[in-house]
Amino acid sequence: MRSLSTISSEPQQTAGISAPELAIQATPQPVPRRSRGFIWTALWTLAGAIAGVGLGAGVLEGTLLPARDTSDTMRLGVQVTELMGRVEALTRDLQSKESEAALQRDALAASRTDARAASLKADFLGSFLAHERARTEASRKALAGSICSLLKQAQAARVAIISTPLKLKEEQIRAGMQPDAEALLAQSGVDRGLLMRARQTPAEVILPAQITPFNVLQAQRAAQERRRVERAARDAIADVQRRALSIAIVQTVRFPDGNEHRIPEDVALWMHASTECRSG
Repeated sequence: MRSLSTISSEPQQTAGISAPELAIQATPQPVPRRSRGFIWTALWTLAGAIAGVGLGAGVLEGTLLPARDTSDTMRLGVQVTELMGRVEALTRDLQSKESEAALQRDALAASRTDARAASLKADFLGSFLAHERARTEASRKALAGSICSLLKQAQAARVAIISTPLKLKEEQIRAGMQPDAEALLAQSGVDRGLLMRARQTPAEVILPAQITPFNVLQAQRAAQERRRVERAARDAIADVQRRALSIAIVQTVRFPDGNEHRIPEDVALWMHASTECRSG
């Protein structure tokens, strides 16, 4: 449809047309009803298409997201499985190395124990042979010192120290014991007075050289005194022997290879009476 400006600019084409006709031509004509229905139909169709596209996009997105989540879950599951397998492998490897290390530590400890036991045994045997040959005060102390080391480290030396109660014979008590034995008895509560009574003899009671009617009473009293001294001495000896049994002294040293060595009594007595051996 041409505008009025266009019509006025072309006078040759408006020749012979009246003014009313020109006004009618210039007035906008209403759209026919059928054309408006077509336009609304097109608009609704376009809106439906847009809605369809949006719905389709939503359905497509809803379909793709679960698929993507499932793929991520599967991938993570594979990673977890791989990591668990690696952890198990590393754990087995660590346990194996720990077992090997423990075996090496045990072997090292056993070697140290063997070396210490061999050293202690060599020291003892050397001192034992030296005392058997020399029998001096120095050799006795050296042997006692090696036995003390065995006592203090019996487990490391793998040695058995066999002790026995101190057994004193009657003649030992009467004749006088070694100073070390008396020292042990004193430590056990045996006083010197008991030892003196144990050493008394009936011979100390003097009987008359010849019994006469004048000294028969004296002789009877002397005989009674002798019997009393004898009984007192025997009782004292029994008491000393009983108390001596409560004292245990080293008798034998036994090594794992079965070799045994009996310790001389004088060495055992000195060792137990010595404060050097009891200390440490």
